[in-house]
Order: sequence, then structure tokens, then C-alpha cells
Amino acid sequence: MFSLAAKKYNIKITHRFLEKGHSQSEGNFMHAAIERSKKKHTIYTPDQMYSLIENAKITGRKYQVKQMTQAYFIDFKELIKRKNWLKDTDGNKIYWSKIKEVVFPYNQPDTVYFRYSFEDELQEMQTNTEPINTLKT
Repeated sequence: MFSLAAKKYNIKITHRFLEKGHSQSEGNFMHAAIERSKKKHTIYTPDQMYSLIENAKITGRKYQVKQMTQAYFIDFKELIKRKNWLKDTDGNKIYWSKIKEVVFPYNQPDTVYFRYSFEDELQEMQTNTEPINTLKT
């Protein structure tokens, strides 16, 4: 997804993963508010979740909920088949769960740079067993 977006919009994408237990974000607060609200209500149908989420916040503006349909979701399985996601350019195994940062340059759509620590140098992975196609939505 990042490779396609970088190529389509001519931008370099850098995604950093937060350290477990070392961060607090708006998403954390939102999730906690929804969980508290859920404990106070009984949900009988999935549609009731929209209202519960919208009204989970006690002060300030309500959360905005966008109801998603299947048309909003893209299946990327075909795009990643026959691609290398296992080894870097030096032949080393990639440990995805340990990666702290990934970089997707727009002018190198088959290259992914990554690092396991923010102090490490970027390592390179070539995914190009086939060129990346554009998405049809």
C-alpha cells in the first residue's frame, strides 16, 4: 500500500512504529473511552456500535464515525504475491515485528528501506520479482 501511494502521489513515505508502552496518543484515549462506554451498555447488533462510539466521549465534540462498506477496502494480496518480503539485499532474514521504521521512496517503487532501531542505518530490501502495478478501485 505504501509503495503504491508513494509512486502514485510522487512522495517519499516514512512510517515509524511507536515503542510499546512508551507512548500515548489520541487513539489510546479514544479506545479507552469507547471501552468504558461499552462496559455500561449492552450491544445487540453491530449497528448499535456506531452510536456507542459517537457518544463515548464525555466532554467536547462527539467522535465522528464513518460507516464503511466493502467498497472502501482493497485486497492487496494479488499485489504482494511473487514479491520478496523475507530477506534484505544482503540476504539476511527480515524480522518484521522488530522493525521501527520503514521508508518507501516514490522513485524506487520496488525498494523498501527499514531499520530495527532509530539509531541504526537504513537497510534495503528489494521486492521486485515483478513490477508494481497500479490499483484499480
